[in-house]
Amino acid sequence: MRLCFSESGGQPYAKLFPVRPLPETVVLSRRALYEANEIAIHLTPITKVLLSECLNPFYCFQAFSCMLWFVEDYWMYASCILVMSAISLCTQVYETRRNEVALKKTVCGSTILTVCREVNGSVEFQDVDSTELVPGDLIEIPRKGCMMHCDAFVLTGNCIVNESTLTGRFLV
Repeated sequence: MRLCFSESGGQPYAKLFPVRPLPETVVLSRRALYEANEIAIHLTPITKVLLSECLNPFYCFQAFSCMLWFVEDYWMYASCILVMSAISLCTQVYETRRNEVALKKTVCGSTILTVCREVNGSVEFQDVDSTELVPGDLIEIPRKGCMMHCDAFVLTGNCIVNESTLTGRFLV
């Protein structure tokens, strides 16, 4: 969200640059040009994650060291290192998968939003899925708040945004 004020006088941009709802023809052409308003996140297969973690130089070194220790009859030490490395590897694969699933849940959601559009020459408020938004749509933010999956300007009014959900950083 960006709250847009002019640098001279603090007037909202909505007063300086009046905006109009998009006509249906423009909405259709922009939807064809920009496609759906969504981010497709594909989960990496577990085997691929496991293989990429196994090829980490640390685990390659551990495997080589364990082979040497087994050859030199340090069975107990090599076995302990091998078990700890396997547990660490499984933990990293689990964490990677859990993070991918959490990211997909956060990003791939959609909600119903109220959009102001021009239909047959008259202005109408329509409820549309957030994946159907196009650049230039006028969105009404409900008073009760909502989760919006888009980049938007606040033309008039006030809006409170949890920036940690935007940036991923915890703000004190």
